[in-house]
Amino acid sequence: MKVIKIFVTTILSLFLAGSFLIYFSFLYILPAIINSEKNIRKFENKVFEITGLKIVTDNFNFASAPNLKIKISADKIIIYTKNDAEMIDITKLSSNISLKNLVMKEVFVEEIDINGDELNKYIQNVPKNSDKRTFNIDLKKIPAIAVNKIQYISKSGIVYVKDFDFINNIGTFNAEIKTPALKNNLLIGNQGHLRLVGNELYAENFHILFGRNVLDMNGKIFDNKKDFDFVLKGKDLPVDDIEKSLLFYQKSQDPAKKFIENFKNYSGTIDVDLNVKRDGIFGKCIAKNLSANAVWFNIPIFFKEAVFDFKGKEITSIAEGLFGGEKVIHTLDITNFGNPEKEVIGKVQSLITKNFKYIPDLYILNSADAKLIYNIKNKIINVQYNLDLKEGSDLLYKNAYLGLRDKHRKFNALTEKTGNNLYIKKYDYSISENNTNNVIIKGDGLFVKENGHFKPQYITCKTNGFAPTSVTGSFKQYLDGGEFNGDLKYDFNSNKLIGDFEVVNTRFRDFYVNSAKIKASKDVFIQAFGLYLGELFTCDINAKNYFGDDNIVINNMNLFLDKFVIRHSKKKTNQKIDISSTVKNTDITIENWNIALNEIRKGKIVLNNIKLLGSLKENIFNFAIPKLDYAQGILSATGKYNFNNEFGVIDFTAKDINSDIVADMIFDLPGQVEGIADATLHTEFYNKLEDIKANAWFNVDNGFLPELGSTKFMKSKVKISDLVNIDFSKKKALQSDIQGTFDFDNSHVKNINLTSQQKFLSIYIDGDYKIHENDADLHIYGKYDKLAPKGIKIVFVPLNWILKAVFRQEKTMDLYKEKLDKIPSIDAKPENEKFFRVNIKGDLKRKDKLNIELKGIK
Repeated sequence: MKVIKIFVTTILSLFLAGSFLIYFSFLYILPAIINSEKNIRKFENKVFEITGLKIVTDNFNFASAPNLKIKISADKIIIYTKNDAEMIDITKLSSNISLKNLVMKEVFVEEIDINGDELNKYIQNVPKNSDKRTFNIDLKKIPAIAVNKIQYISKSGIVYVKDFDFINNIGTFNAEIKTPALKNNLLIGNQGHLRLVGNELYAENFHILFGRNVLDMNGKIFDNKKDFDFVLKGKDLPVDDIEKSLLFYQKSQDPAKKFIENFKNYSGTIDVDLNVKRDGIFGKCIAKNLSANAVWFNIPIFFKEAVFDFKGKEITSIAEGLFGGEKVIHTLDITNFGNPEKEVIGKVQSLITKNFKYIPDLYILNSADAKLIYNIKNKIINVQYNLDLKEGSDLLYKNAYLGLRDKHRKFNALTEKTGNNLYIKKYDYSISENNTNNVIIKGDGLFVKENGHFKPQYITCKTNGFAPTSVTGSFKQYLDGGEFNGDLKYDFNSNKLIGDFEVVNTRFRDFYVNSAKIKASKDVFIQAFGLYLGELFTCDINAKNYFGDDNIVINNMNLFLDKFVIRHSKKKTNQKIDISSTVKNTDITIENWNIALNEIRKGKIVLNNIKLLGSLKENIFNFAIPKLDYAQGILSATGKYNFNNEFGVIDFTAKDINSDIVADMIFDLPGQVEGIADATLHTEFYNKLEDIKANAWFNVDNGFLPELGSTKFMKSKVKISDLVNIDFSKKKALQSDIQGTFDFDNSHVKNINLTSQQKFLSIYIDGDYKIHENDADLHIYGKYDKLAPKGIKIVFVPLNWILKAVFRQEKTMDLYKEKLDKIPSIDAKPENEKFFRVNIKGDLKRKDKLNIELKGIK
């Protein structure tokens, strides 16, 4: 028994000694060990090993108290990422831990500064299946917490929290949130509090302020089973802040573009009455005077009232409003809300009229019934577009329109957006008759997002029979009217057209094309025929298969035109032009352009078998006309024509031409000139060759003016032959060198300067002549030898007697000296030179309309 007593005493002594040693160690030795620099570094390294975070402490202190409590404090705790970026900065931390149940009782912090961008990076980089992301919190063990100031700063916003207290299971704080996602700062917690009841956290009359408006929250917001059941109520909350808050939340879950980002400038208010539960949201949100603008084209939308019904995992809405001033109905149905299988289905329907003018270059004839149905699921967006056009209605966009206005038509397109790809799964354009849609054109396509914008990759087009060219903007840039038939693919990356097709009954500028067959592969080959300004043409083209930058490059073009008639100039009148009939002035380059014409005609002027060889660049046609037969001689020319301003220049050179034929063609004066001539003609053309200006020079060697001395020409009983005592019927007696210049203004010959020189008689002619009216205003100045030939009399009467009898000589030598000096010289002594003048006014072909004045000059 004594041994047992000693044993028990010894055991108790040892236990007490051990307990004292442990207690002594807890009070003195453990703090010294933990507070050692070496162990603090070990702790920091262990944290880094587990979390990847670097912890630096300043004045860290671990202290134990006789009442078995542990106090941990530090002047500064800074947490860095592994890249040495500061993430969290804690100032003046102190906490109490009860050793009895190892529960933290109190935490007090002066200030916490959080780098939100670095914190978000760290959280995102932690593996999803890692324990580092799992936080199982026993709400009963939450200590009393007091933080004077918390500051969270990131690119997406700033959060300030003051006087955060969680004591006796009640939490209060004041927070202010600044973010580009909010028009006004968001104030939280100015009224109400959070209460911990058992393992459940409740909001009691907790306020969230949007400007001057309050969103009130009541109910359970969290428990350790992640369950919640709270009510949100608010009236006249600003829609723009709600929209930005919702977008901010959605972006935090998924950075992809959201549907609400298709609109901007949100305005209006919203009433909120929602019960938020774990199994869904129940209640209503009523938007009032809701307005916004579509990002594309800035089209305004407006809804007087839009009600959103929340039924657990489903949200529905039907609202009537205005879209660009036109009535619109929008329906929305969201299912599986709040989980990955969420699906959004919406429909927008509107009857758009000619009053809709928000899309540049888009015109609506009468009206178009437009419907859009969108479906969003698993980040894939499907949109179906439907356009219904009644008879007489049409859409005109720039140079393209749908056409077939006398029919009831439908246009449908289905698109699918996946990632950065926007697929046109299919589209079709059809005629609706007797409840049946006859598809006349269909195809598909692809757009890819680059630098924030969707760029087309390709689009296909296949016809069912013939379809109007107007339905494709690519054709409508170049053609007006007509139909086409084919199977095509346009590659926007290479700007190439692939396939075969035919265009019929269309117009390109002044060409009316009966048929143009096109084969597009490496190059584009075209065979066409039709009418040019009412005359037959055929054309073969080999062009580069590249349609970028509104530029078409043609390697070779052979154009045959049967006849080209230059019309008389007509004054232009201002006419209203239907936008659907305009054709774009596309830049076309033709490297080798060969034009062959059977005939060019302007009045009596006719050229046959003409060839123009040249090229077209920047809408200027530079060409040459090789030698061709003209008036029993040779004619050649060089020139250019500007299609932009319809202005052209041609320089003609004529050799060995019959002057009588030319005088007949140009002046309509047959039989007035004889001889072989050379000439040059600088011609300027305006208004598609209808307005002509020209400067001419000509020279006739050994020519003859057979009618100059006749009564037929002079329309008078007195002839120049009577005056100069020369027999004009003898050609050899009056053969001369004739040369001169004159200007053309269409049919008006101006600034005539003509000289004729021979041995006995020389003349100088100036004045104007209107060809179509045969109206002349001519002045003839002559110089002759009064002695040559000797002995010639008229009707046995001496010349001097005739001169005196017919007219008196006038003393006007000084008055006409400038004109007389232009008369070529004759073979006579100065004392034998005599001068005269003739004024001719009126119609050269009507004797009764012609006035002639003959005067001698001394």
